Amino acid sequence: MKLRTHTIALPTDYVSELRNQAKRKKSRCFIEYFYDIEVGEHNSYSFYAKSWEVGKGTAYRWIEEFNKALEIFDAARELKRKVHYQKAIKKDVGEFCPKSDGTIGTIAIERLEHHQEPTVSTLQKSNGTIGTIAMERSFNIINNNKDDAFLDKEFYQFISEIKMAIKNVGNIDDIYKSYLKVKDLLDLKTLSKIYREYSNETKSDRKVGLAKFLDDLIYLSYCNPYIEVENDGSYIVGTWDKNNEMLLTKDKTYRLSIQRYSELNNENRIKTIKYVD
Repeated sequence: MKLRTHTIALPTDYVSELRNQAKRKKSRCFIEYFYDIEVGEHNSYSFYAKSWEVGKGTAYRWIEEFNKALEIFDAARELKRKVHYQKAIKKDVGEFCPKSDGTIGTIAIERLEHHQEPTVSTLQKSNGTIGTIAMERSFNIINNNKDDAFLDKEFYQFISEIKMAIKNVGNIDDIYKSYLKVKDLLDLKTLSKIYREYSNETKSDRKVGLAKFLDDLIYLSYCNPYIEVENDGSYIVGTWDKNNEMLLTKDKTYRLSIQRYSELNNENRIKTIKYVD
């Protein structure tokens, strides 16, 4: 008897979700579609409509839903791999590879699918030993331990939800790097809301990805700064509504024009605490 050892990783969360919604037939169709992707079998909408015994329009809609579910699944696996890889690298960077009879030892590097692999930038031999290895990391979160937990939870949830709602948000690595620059001023809940607003009102051929949305400061047009203003030796804290030129505090509203805001900002009398929607 020929042994059958081929297996695939199935997104069981989505299958369970469909089954819990009493959509067992749809869950079986998803499994068939997923298997076809894994083995590289390409079929038409008409083929799936006939196989699943549904209309062609239903097959098209289901495949769209299946692909969105798989995007979330892929994002989760990608982030999990990268966090796991970075934790392994933390233990190994700076160590020397063992030598054996004056030859260079084998260096095993975990593969990161769909993204540029970390590369060995220098390998220096000196008297049969190997010098320190400097790694170029495609997902640069190694410098701060607290970022690992941040990436595992809040960022993973954010990117999963935003990829479900909006197409072509961009490369996850680039988005994360761009967000790290502003995360002390802009939380993920606010970013999610204003990027959705931006996407809804911007034509698809002109819409930019999340990384560029942050790097080009486009986000500033969709949120207001929560600021601290120095005024005659005292400090006023509130949200500056730039459209109505008002500073809104808990118990009072002040007039603050764009021109006056610029003047105070140039005099270093305004401190931005964070950005809010």
